[in-house]
Amino acid sequence: MQIKKGIPVSPGVAICEAVVIDAEHSPIPRRLVPSSQTKVELERLDRALVTSIKEIESLRERATATLGPELAKLFSAHLGMLQDKAITGEIRGLITRERVTAEYAVYSVMREWARRFQSLESKHFRDRDAQGGFDAAQQRDRRGNQGHQGEQQ
Repeated sequence: MQIKKGIPVSPGVAICEAVVIDAEHSPIPRRLVPSSQTKVELERLDRALVTSIKEIESLRERATATLGPELAKLFSAHLGMLQDKAITGEIRGLITRERVTAEYAVYSVMREWARRFQSLESKHFRDRDAQGGFDAAQQRDRRGNQGHQGEQQ
């Protein structure tokens, strides 16, 4: 259970399910799904990955034509992350183990990978993350998974 503090609208205490409109530190709320729904979440993940990959390939083609092949390589890096078995395996594992939504699993795993890159000694990796490399990939996946309702922890 998470405890949230806020500004009360009226006096008193209420214990009930709350809807978080805008989480300050976590743009993707952690929602649980029933055990029977983990397969559905894995299918949602697969659909979102396919959609995101197609979208990135299209963006890469347009970027190559308008900006040149060097700048378009950024999209190849994004494709690599979405097609990486280690990353997608961690996402699938989180969905299965913790019964969380696909979008939360993607968010959590990608943030962890961003932390791994930030911890590297190489200034190059830290700078790439600061430019939004991981966040851009998450934004695309988030659009593919919007609208899912689940149980809030």
